[in-house]
Amino acid sequence: GKKVSLCGGLASDPIAIPVLLGMDVLELSAVPAMIPRIKNLIRHLDIKACHDFVGQALASGDAASVRKLSTEFIAQAEQGA
Repeated sequence: GKKVSLCGGLASDPIAIPVLLGMDVLELSAVPAMIPRIKNLIRHLDIKACHDFVGQALASGDAASVRKLSTEFIAQAEQGA
């Protein structure tokens, strides 16, 4: 029941956005250069799909696997729009 906000490098990394949204981190403070990309990505993502996706990410063996899964998840979301 606690509100979580995130700022800095992770909030500015498009690959992290589906995981963060899936964990209900809904307030992000990104570096200015990344704001348009992050906003556009969020427009293409479905929060329910992000909630489902975070389970896959947590079950992954390592960070490289999560980044790969997230890249594929984002590509599917952007193609479906």
